[in-house]
Amino acid sequence: MATTADEHHPGGAPAHPAGPGGEHPGHEFTFIVNGQEQHVREPRVSFEGVVRFAFPQPPSPQTVFTVSYRDAQSHPSQGDLFPGEAVTIKQQGTVFDVFPTGKS
Repeated sequence: MATTADEHHPGGAPAHPAGPGGEHPGHEFTFIVNGQEQHVREPRVSFEGVVRFAFPQPPSPQTVFTVSYRDAQSHPSQGDLFPGEAVTIKQQGTVFDVFPTGKS
């Protein structure tokens, strides 16, 4: 499944702490998005957050994205991530692939 860049929830939390009490003091989670290492303090990463890491400025407002992941803490540990969903990542090693797939 994919989403357009303009469907992103304004102010929606990308891969960042969920709010007061949601942080993991002293913990940093390292994961890979399209071959680039990323770091966050919260183990839950959303579809929208992963897309923002991969494409801080989408190619166009009509761009749709497909997100797949592997080596996650969540069960299943691999699969596709859909708009509005989140996955729990490992402290190190979860990998995301984000592809622009055109207009839906």
